[in-house]
Amino acid sequence: MKSTTLRLAAILLLASTALHAQSWEKKDFSYEYSMGIPVGSLADFINETSFRGFTFAYQNPISDNISFGLEASWNVFNQELPYATYTIGTESITGEQFRYLNSYPILLGAQYHYRPTTEVDLALGLGMGIAGQYQAVDMGQYRISESSWQFLMRPELIANYEIGMDTDFRISAKYYGAFSNNTLDGRSFVAINVGFAFHRF
Repeated sequence: MKSTTLRLAAILLLASTALHAQSWEKKDFSYEYSMGIPVGSLADFINETSFRGFTFAYQNPISDNISFGLEASWNVFNQELPYATYTIGTESITGEQFRYLNSYPILLGAQYHYRPTTEVDLALGLGMGIAGQYQAVDMGQYRISESSWQFLMRPELIANYEIGMDTDFRISAKYYGAFSNNTLDGRSFVAINVGFAFHRF
């Protein structure tokens, strides 16, 4: 009887371990709504928070706690400045000014995962890639625009909570650090995201 009990306990332990290991092997495709907070030179150009953004990401596990994947996102920043005289280049123009920036980061990255419980998955990630930046300034019938591709690094923190067998609720914080080039100063921002990750698609 004691031998049978020990065998049963060993089988249950192995099954539990296998299920836990299997949970690390889930690929995920995520969709997140994104809020962007300008920092650095972007905050000098537009200092209002963006509530128009989204992020798509795909992660593929290569071990129990490491995954690699890619991400594509889009954030739109805009701000209206009051009626005044503004100097643009060598010219001074009087009127209301509207500023816009569309940022399109595309990255490859890795994540380290830690699961304190079977429902919770915490991850720390680092990504590198490029960001397409398109900015414009409108005053009356005049528009001054510039566009550029900038090198980008993006650390991130992610918290997933399992709400279904193949679905997680996700909250993440990301810093998109863009590097300046000859066309534009680095257009960096912090993103706070909420969304869902799907493990079967």
